[in-house]
Amino acid sequence: MGERTEAQGTRAVATGYATKAMGENSFTAGENTQAEGRNSVATGYKTKATGTNAAAFGEGSEAAGAVSFTAGLNNKASGQSSTALGNLSQATGAASFAGGLRTEASGVASTAMGDSTKATGVISTAMGWKTEASGQQSTAIGTLSKASAHSSFAAGNQTEASGDASTAMGMETKATGVISTAMGWKTEASGQQSTAIGTLSKASAHSSFAAGSETEAYSLATGNNTESVGENSFSGGLRSQAIGDSSLAFGVDSKAKGRYAVALGEGSTASGKAATALGENSTAKGNNSFASMGGFAQGNNSLALGSSALALGIAHYQNESKMINAGVSYGGHNKFMTNLGVTWKVGSGNKEEKLEEAYRKGPVTSVYVLEEVVRDLKAENYEQKEQIENLNKEVESLKALVNQLIK
Repeated sequence: MGERTEAQGTRAVATGYATKAMGENSFTAGENTQAEGRNSVATGYKTKATGTNAAAFGEGSEAAGAVSFTAGLNNKASGQSSTALGNLSQATGAASFAGGLRTEASGVASTAMGDSTKATGVISTAMGWKTEASGQQSTAIGTLSKASAHSSFAAGNQTEASGDASTAMGMETKATGVISTAMGWKTEASGQQSTAIGTLSKASAHSSFAAGSETEAYSLATGNNTESVGENSFSGGLRSQAIGDSSLAFGVDSKAKGRYAVALGEGSTASGKAATALGENSTAKGNNSFASMGGFAQGNNSLALGSSALALGIAHYQNESKMINAGVSYGGHNKFMTNLGVTWKVGSGNKEEKLEEAYRKGPVTSVYVLEEVVRDLKAENYEQKEQIENLNKEVESLKALVNQLIK
């Protein structure tokens, strides 16, 4: 019916102007519409329904896939059971849905909604403005967000989730590690199973956690401007730092720099392996050093308790057979304590083997060998005496330094 209409299919109906109903049970209406598929419908202006059981409505739209549907302006639904709505939208994947302006759903069972969104991954979803979901089962929502990995999720403004099962939410956040989470503003979680929350926070190591403002964690960091670099380390509080492996820094301006180092309290500092500083402004510098209640301990194995306490020490490793330690401590009220120690091992491995062999040869040989050992010991003792005198001089120098510090 109408002018220049054509109905060639069995039980086909063509109405309007220059329409064509070519498929069996097809129907056309409007102007320059075409229904070529079996049981297809095309209405409007220059619409096409070429797929079986397809339907196209509007202007310039095309339903090419079997059981496909399109409505609006210049849309295209080419995937089987696909749907394209709006303006310039394309649904090319099977069971895909594209709705809005310039949206694209090319993945199987994908969904793209909004303006210029793309859902290219299988079972992916992109919603908002210029969002892109390219990973399998990925989701991107908001503005310029991208979800590119398997099961990734990106929501907000310019967020990016590129690690498998990662989540990025907020503004300009990045979750690049596997099973990582980044939330807030410009946070970044790059370690596997890492979490970064807040502002400018970074979680870089496996299972690391960073929360607050400008925190950086290779383990666990909370607060503002905190930094946790060591493996299994923790920092909490404003500007706190945990640098060594298994280190702990808690409190404002606290710093734990060394493996197993612990700094608790405002302004506390623990530098050295297993160093411990407890309380406000306590400082422990040296391996196994300890300071509390504002004390200052410097040197390996040094100890300072109390706000007026001061401990200084030195440890000299001369060789495999000799270790020298010296220290001086001040506890207030002009009370000093000094210590001096020397540890050495007699003989080397080769000498010990020769000694055992000499014993096996008989008592006379053993006597000669022992005389040689005694001579060596006398020479070492003379050398040790000179070193002890030098250490005593160093101790006196340390005491003088302490007097200057407490004045």
